[in-house]
Amino acid sequence: MAALSVKNGWLPDDWLAILALAVSFSFVLSTLFNSRSHRLYGHFKQTLRRFETAAAAEDNPQSPASNVEVLVIGMGRVGSGAYDTIESQYHLRACGVETDKVKIAKHLEVGRRVIYGDAEDADFWEGLHVTDYKLVMFTMPSVAEMVDAVEQLRNAGYTGKIAAVAKYEDERSQMKAAGADVVFNYYAEAGAGFAEHALSTMLDILPAKPASTVL
Repeated sequence: MAALSVKNGWLPDDWLAILALAVSFSFVLSTLFNSRSHRLYGHFKQTLRRFETAAAAEDNPQSPASNVEVLVIGMGRVGSGAYDTIESQYHLRACGVETDKVKIAKHLEVGRRVIYGDAEDADFWEGLHVTDYKLVMFTMPSVAEMVDAVEQLRNAGYTGKIAAVAKYEDERSQMKAAGADVVFNYYAEAGAGFAEHALSTMLDILPAKPASTVL
């Protein structure tokens, strides 16, 4: 648009360079702020909440996340498999967390407890009684998102066990450094194996160990 404006004589030639520099600086600033967005929000959230509209809070988590022992963040193929294994083999109450409302509707149709929620959002964790959960499992597609979500969870006061998936060894190291107690190799096993691996390290919360082989 700027080039067209200069070409048509609507703007002086100097403006093209000025606008190009402004766009470049905006990319640099957005990169710096985006990497610290949740920390910045945590610092200013009380001030910002004064400008929040009623519509902004319509997706707050509701009752399905109450009275459960395991929270599964990310209800894709792996998360769904982990959820089913937790309930069917270990007889623990689980709740899934998902940002895709189409997926949520499908999970609800088959009887899974799934709520809408952004695990990277500090407000999401503050809306839950995080100290009530014995285990939080992360199966999100991005390791950066999981690292950020773990930080938000810990900042909300959660001191329990955290399990996560990783595709590569360097991602496994990142999740461990972020505070995950158990990091499962995504390519080694599917959701059921992930659940067994995570829960087998927490014998104190299991009513009885199933006969299947524990990794």
